[in-house]
Amino acid sequence: MQKQLFLASCLLLTLCAFSQINVNDLFIGGALGYEGQGEITKPVNSNQTTDKYTSGTQGFSIIPRVGYFIKNNLAIGLSASYTHTTEKYNTYLRDFPQVGTLTEKTHTTKTNHLSCAIFGRYVYQLTENFYISSTAFLGAGHGTSKTTIEYREQNSSNVDILKNNLPKYSSVFFSLNPEIIYFPTKRIGLEASVGRIFHYGYIREISENFYGNEIESRRMYFDLFNVNSVKFTFGLNYYMSLIANK
Repeated sequence: MQKQLFLASCLLLTLCAFSQINVNDLFIGGALGYEGQGEITKPVNSNQTTDKYTSGTQGFSIIPRVGYFIKNNLAIGLSASYTHTTEKYNTYLRDFPQVGTLTEKTHTTKTNHLSCAIFGRYVYQLTENFYISSTAFLGAGHGTSKTTIEYREQNSSNVDILKNNLPKYSSVFFSLNPEIIYFPTKRIGLEASVGRIFHYGYIREISENFYGNEIESRRMYFDLFNVNSVKFTFGLNYYMSLIANK
């Protein structure tokens, strides 16, 4: 159902082509983003040394931006983003199948990511106050991760803690996102976005092996029509005209 509604909103993008936003308008603002995934429980493995496996993810983003309309409904601009993500999963292990001592292994990874991008936005008017838009981003970023692993035996207060700095990485990405924009006043625009139409990314990681030598790895990822009900952004922009007495 979500994908059908998402495709329908994309179809509306091609049907509405009139906008009251004017050339030479400047907008300044930003958005806050949230990404969450509830607990996932996986079944036990075949040798019965793993009782269960659970995982969950939460992330928050701050996204400032500035844009300028070069045509009545076409804008270009710059944006930045800071994202902090925490991924946590628990594994319940036994040293012997079914009857061994139960140990809870908690694996927590915290990631910080900074990125900058240029964007182009095409805006379409639906009603007097409602608009929809599609925004294309081309950018690059850098991030670091840190992992903490805790081992806790059943009926014991002892906790063994291991910490590890994961590889640093850099990325290049291209993304196309849909938005809904509402103007409660002439100059204030509220935005909401869920999922994305298209996303492509290229990541380069650099880590160190046991001997202190650098190891480099590269990978690519791609998705199309990704609609995730727990990944969304809300934003606010202030619109102003660069033409006097407009």
